[in-house]
Amino acid sequence: MVVSYFDDIDRIKEYHSSIKLADKHKIAAFTAKWIVNMKPIQMGKELIKHKDIKVLANELFAFYAIVSILEIANTKN
Repeated sequence: MVVSYFDDIDRIKEYHSSIKLADKHKIAAFTAKWIVNMKPIQMGKELIKHKDIKVLANELFAFYAIVSILEIANTKN
């Protein structure tokens, strides 16, 4: 996941030669993209019930990563 993230960032920098460093919005977006695509959090089928919140573990982790990277304090709004 980390290698794919950095490959994407490097491709963006090569394509847009004016970009030297990725801003925190790009970092948050690419981090969430690869968390959701690679699904690093996996659980056995015996732990998951139909319509269980655990099914969304990777999506919730991606949301947490975005909120943390962008330093958003109040996520209820």
